[in-house]
Amino acid sequence: MTSDELFWAGKDIPDEVKNEIFGGSFITTNLLKNKEKQSNTKINLQDSIFEIYDLVDKFNINFYEKDILNFLQIENRWPYKYIQDIELGKQNIPAIHGYDTPIQVITQENFVERDKFYNRNGKFIFDEWKKYYDLGFTTMISDVLDLTPDLRVLRNELFKITGMQLSANFYLTKGSSNKKVSWLPHRHHYSVVVKVLYGKTKWRIGDKFIEYCENQTLLIPAETEHTVVECESDRLTLTINLF
Repeated sequence: MTSDELFWAGKDIPDEVKNEIFGGSFITTNLLKNKEKQSNTKINLQDSIFEIYDLVDKFNINFYEKDILNFLQIENRWPYKYIQDIELGKQNIPAIHGYDTPIQVITQENFVERDKFYNRNGKFIFDEWKKYYDLGFTTMISDVLDLTPDLRVLRNELFKITGMQLSANFYLTKGSSNKKVSWLPHRHHYSVVVKVLYGKTKWRIGDKFIEYCENQTLLIPAETEHTVVECESDRLTLTINLF
């Protein structure tokens, strides 16, 4: 398999590539938590993973810098810690997917900064965070599929395909030529679908470098090393984690 076959941007994916990359059944991370149910909960993602890709690729999402900056000023929407698991009597409250802190900044040392823009009560301080944004640092905002009517429709369509509430994150930056614009090269045990909502970025996926522009969608198969290597202007990407 060549590197060209590992990722796709607004192109039809040949059936032979689908079969080669995603042959057989796949047990999702969530389902692995209960080993007793494994025999009954295998999900064949060979078809659905590309159905997800096609859905996201064709889905129109109108989202701009002013929109995300407006949402980030709703301080109670972005607690320092998301609720991971709550059991109240016999009522199970669904866990929120994603990361424990919904807003995280990638620093020059590849560390996560979050404490500087949350107060002692766990409330998000927009003005403190925006100092990082204005300097060109990249922010990851987790669990965003509830923010707009368009995103909620997408969330529901994804649920129809998978039967699961998938996790999705925004990556937001004003761009920079001298700041880190991504995590260091890394890989996941699950596949990822990324849609560029605005801006332009250069990625390294496997051993290939390629630019992605507004409204393009890419599929990064599980265990494929990837990173953003260049982003000198405003960009917002939606990342959907397929687990």
